[in-house]
Amino acid sequence: MSDAFDWMSDPFDDEARLSIKKVKTEEEIKKFMTREGLSEIGRAVLLLKKGYGVQKTSVINHLHRYLQEDGDKEELLLIIIESMIDWDEVMQLECATSFVKPLEMKLIDPEILQNLVSKAITLIFELEDNDDLVRAWCKVFTLSVPQCDLDYLVEEVVPILMPLTSVTEKKLSNRLLSGEMLLEICSVYGQRAFERHKKLVSLTFSLCGDIINWKIRQMGANRLRRIVEHSPLYLSEEPGFYDMVIDKLQDLLCDEENFVKMEALETILYCTKHISKQDFQQRLEPLIVDILRKEVLEHEEVLYSMATLCGQLMHQLQSSELEHGLRTSVIEFFEGLLNNQNDQLRKKAAYNFSYFFTQLYSEDGGSTEPTEEEFKCPIMSSQWVEYTKKLAHDDSEEIRIIMAACFKDICQKVISENQKLGFCKKLLFEFLQDTNDQIMSIMVENIECFIDMFKNETDIEPWEDVEIVPEDDEETKSQDHKTPKVLIKGKKNSNLQVARFDELSKKKKKNSFRKASTAKMSNEEIDEEQENSPLSNANLLISEEKQPFVSLMKQLMILDANLHNKTYKWREHKELLQKIRDNILLFPIPEVSLLFHETLIEYAKEGIKPLQYTSLEILAALILYSYDLEEADSIMKSVVTDLSTADSSRLQCLFVDFFEICCVLPFTMSTIEDKLFEPLKAVSETPYRSVKLRIIKMIPNLQYLLMDPEIQEELIGMLLRFSEQDNTEVQIRADEANLTLFRLKQDANNLSREERKKAEADRLKIFDEREAVLQEVVKVNETLIEERVKKEEESKKQKRGDRKRGVSSQKNRKIKKSIKGKPKLSSAKVAPKHTTKSRRNTMIVEPKSTASIIIEEAKEYSKRKGLLSPNDITKRTQSVSKSGSKNFRKRSDPFS
Repeated sequence: MSDAFDWMSDPFDDEARLSIKKVKTEEEIKKFMTREGLSEIGRAVLLLKKGYGVQKTSVINHLHRYLQEDGDKEELLLIIIESMIDWDEVMQLECATSFVKPLEMKLIDPEILQNLVSKAITLIFELEDNDDLVRAWCKVFTLSVPQCDLDYLVEEVVPILMPLTSVTEKKLSNRLLSGEMLLEICSVYGQRAFERHKKLVSLTFSLCGDIINWKIRQMGANRLRRIVEHSPLYLSEEPGFYDMVIDKLQDLLCDEENFVKMEALETILYCTKHISKQDFQQRLEPLIVDILRKEVLEHEEVLYSMATLCGQLMHQLQSSELEHGLRTSVIEFFEGLLNNQNDQLRKKAAYNFSYFFTQLYSEDGGSTEPTEEEFKCPIMSSQWVEYTKKLAHDDSEEIRIIMAACFKDICQKVISENQKLGFCKKLLFEFLQDTNDQIMSIMVENIECFIDMFKNETDIEPWEDVEIVPEDDEETKSQDHKTPKVLIKGKKNSNLQVARFDELSKKKKKNSFRKASTAKMSNEEIDEEQENSPLSNANLLISEEKQPFVSLMKQLMILDANLHNKTYKWREHKELLQKIRDNILLFPIPEVSLLFHETLIEYAKEGIKPLQYTSLEILAALILYSYDLEEADSIMKSVVTDLSTADSSRLQCLFVDFFEICCVLPFTMSTIEDKLFEPLKAVSETPYRSVKLRIIKMIPNLQYLLMDPEIQEELIGMLLRFSEQDNTEVQIRADEANLTLFRLKQDANNLSREERKKAEADRLKIFDEREAVLQEVVKVNETLIEERVKKEEESKKQKRGDRKRGVSSQKNRKIKKSIKGKPKLSSAKVAPKHTTKSRRNTMIVEPKSTASIIIEEAKEYSKRKGLLSPNDITKRTQSVSKSGSKNFRKRSDPFS
């Protein structure tokens, strides 16, 4: 006895001491002992034979793992199959559940599987009072049938089940279960089963037409679709089988129970490709139309089922070219769902709305009389528009979420009809402003598709005309007034248009476009804000193809702010910023930078970590692609100052990230040297270990900078200083980076002169594109100015012609009528005293025309922002061609 306790000799082993307290006899001790030579399956078999109930349950629950191990799996399975009849219902339920995974993974041998099927049938009919247990073993039977040999099923299983389906069987549960299992065999093997056992055909149709219980008929109608699907040749070759199927479908559509009718209708949808057009139109179509009658649809079971199936019904009939007679009835039924007051029915209509809209919407739908071959949609295009708006503005959040999910398909259909978004544009902006979590996620997921759709838009929307959220809106009043608001742009003499944003910075920055305010501004303040805004002439500087993206960008800013307010949506927020970064060239860069750069800087400084790097990437792109040099310089200084001079290791690491991003992007060498390298050297003197490690990690990636010998020496010196630090990790990393840098330096020195020139030319290519964009903008401005000048001249000529023909103004007519009894004088010689001054002023001092004012404003704006006139561009191009690449590089630098 003492020898048995030798393995528990350690007094500090808690598990051993606990076992000593519980174990009383030597027999119990042996149960805890395991042999080292046993395999995993051997241990499982031992536990099933001698273990406790908990140990047996553990083995059963992990059966799929044991069956993937090497060993005698047959013994393990046979122990479970033979023993489960004697176990209690809890263990039997565990067994049924544990067999599901091995059957799905096909880990059980066919011979053992036959034994399992026979035991499962026994348990199903013995334990009929326990529904959960019966359903679990029925699932085991269903998964076993496709893997069993058909001969075994026909010879062993079918003879057991067929008597239980007889009308003479007293227990309804036995008839249902046996019928379900027989129909499962027929639906899996189809034609092969019918050929092996002829009685299965008559049995199938007798179950579909059972006269005692409608649940058996419903089950038969459900399995009939799979039988037809697995027996296409039998359906076409066997005489009488096709007619029996059509006759049975007719009977089921006329069934007195509505659930059976709807199950039969769904079966027809799956079998349309196997049904001839003539049989469908003559024998089945009238019965389906009868189901769509108002009297039948009053039953909820029919109405809800049809609401679910109407889209699938339309699709199946259309794909099989059988929809001509049913199309009008289905569309009218669907229109009734759209107008229904029940939220659940409208929800089902919303699920199917995308399909109906994409198939039936057209710009001239319902406006002309169709020919005999054509079909006229009962819903006109204007009604489709109203239904779309109605569902998008529905009171139910679930319906609005469904509409947001399918809105991409609706937009694509509208664009295919008229090449524009049309009425969808306003709805898209409303979805982008929605604060529902799921809608915001859907919008972010599909935002690239919506951006792509805007390429076809030609509508020019000024900054002043986009309304975001009215201040006096009831919903706005109900929200927290402490939330800061951002002025987007308001119309003159109108209510202030604002959007709610989080306060990203408590500092009030002068002349900022995004001013935070919690109170209402007066009309005078709005006018002053508009006059001082740099965007007052912004529309003159945006090319026509980028005009639609102005309003879209403002809506994306609102979506960005809403995501920022919900910090748990940071994944969607990051995805939105990444998609804006990827499509940044589609937007007018100066305007985007003016609106968005302060927000991005705040995200980089105070935002969560996943947003920081993406924000820096967008900022670098705005600086690089902006042809407003003053604005680009301002953003660069702001980013460098805020990050590099901060007494924070986190912000200094962000500056190092920004430096690396700028080196990857095609900035010129002079830009990096003048604007970024000196701050980097200052940051390298930091006492923070994390910043030093980040710089060391970055330096080997700066292959472009290694072309400059001076920068090479600076970087090597920086690494040498790091290698002399007290911190061991910094020393090791610096030495490794120095070796890498030495190899890269050798590779850079081995580059030929032509390769160096090519690398530099690639870097400068971006500035050629910038010059082209600038020239295009100037041409657009010239075109706009010329058009307005022409209109001014035409209006002047028309007024002069009117004067010569003696056409007088209404004001002069009133004056002439007031002078009575006086001799008539020529209007050219005599004029009323109160009009003499104005007329004299008109004759002598010609006021400035609208065109001249626009030209002056454009010149002033171009001069203030550093933009070039056409003459300047011509001179600059000539100087570049004469002076060569060196001068061109110097002039192309955005900060030169």
